[in-house]
Amino acid sequence: MCEKLWVPCERWHLDAIELQLPQIDQMPESSEDLSNPFIEGTLSDFARTALVEGRPIGAIGVIPFWTGVCQAWACLSDEILASYAIHLTRQIPRWIKILEEQHGMWRIQAVVDIRHAEAERWASLLGFEGSQDIMKAYGPNREDFRMYARVRNWVQQES
Repeated sequence: MCEKLWVPCERWHLDAIELQLPQIDQMPESSEDLSNPFIEGTLSDFARTALVEGRPIGAIGVIPFWTGVCQAWACLSDEILASYAIHLTRQIPRWIKILEEQHGMWRIQAVVDIRHAEAERWASLLGFEGSQDIMKAYGPNREDFRMYARVRNWVQQES
């Protein structure tokens, strides 16, 4: 997979990704169910899709909460995990660096279903630290999740 295959995310990409099993029951039937004008700007500015032969096989992005803080998300297919896991794992830190340097993000957080041990290991591999607390009944089907966060070390400059 070459770098050019990461393109700005569009709503149809989310519908076209054949999600990995652990994510299927946690996503709406259609991206139209995410009908929020804020989502459109977030997709174009803060999300990227991985394409193979024009087919979306994964998407990553963030939803900014306020200046400097955002929630990360990923919609991943079995194909991207089986064939491009190393590329994906290398690409995400590059994306995080862009968020930190160009968009001033200092805290990027994500929630992970605690039943998905591989996702928890992957979050840690990407430099996210997991909370000890479990977010009870957080998921759309009352699944328990854990909050992970990556906080940029920086020194506040004097005015």
